[in-house]
Amino acid sequence: MEQQKETICYLVRHGHPQLPDGRKYYLGRTDLPLSPQGVAQAQWLEQFFAQQPVTAIYHSPLCRCSQTAEIIGGQRIPCRPVADLQEIAMGQWEMLPMEQVKQQYPQAYRQRGQQIARFCPPDGESFVQCQQRSVAALQQIAAWQPTGSVCVIVAHAGVNRCLLSWIRQQPLEQLLTIAQPYGCITPLIWDGMWRAGQSILCPMQV
Repeated sequence: MEQQKETICYLVRHGHPQLPDGRKYYLGRTDLPLSPQGVAQAQWLEQFFAQQPVTAIYHSPLCRCSQTAEIIGGQRIPCRPVADLQEIAMGQWEMLPMEQVKQQYPQAYRQRGQQIARFCPPDGESFVQCQQRSVAALQQIAAWQPTGSVCVIVAHAGVNRCLLSWIRQQPLEQLLTIAQPYGCITPLIWDGMWRAGQSILCPMQV
């Protein structure tokens, strides 16, 4: 029997976004563009993928991902937004500094740390919900891609960690142990089941 060819989907985290200062935020669905550093990271990604036979780029519709995808594509590769690749919704915590949340909502902050998979910020979603929709998006992308082809998926740290937890059969409670620096690349291989390769780090970290 002929062995089924592998389809490769390179899972990419977007470049560094244009934050107002150096603090850490619950960014979620807040739609920020890339910073100059993020543009440089996306340009490095463009050079990396210029050596690969990429036929399509799928991305979160948020600006930091669509910009990264368009730079990678360089008007050569078609880019397609996929709504379910959007970052986890942080609700009323959107664009709040993490230190502010820790001080103003100490009980909820502790609860999130203790129940990271199922905790929902007010009007937001949990990582369980984020994983369900992002896995469905990944399966749809695999169905769209011809067998043996190569594509790129540009998404967010939360989404990427959810996908990698699912593929590796790792408890979602451990998702924050999965490194996802800006511009990193993780090859996902589909041949009837999903496997994740070793991540490739962008050398241009902020």
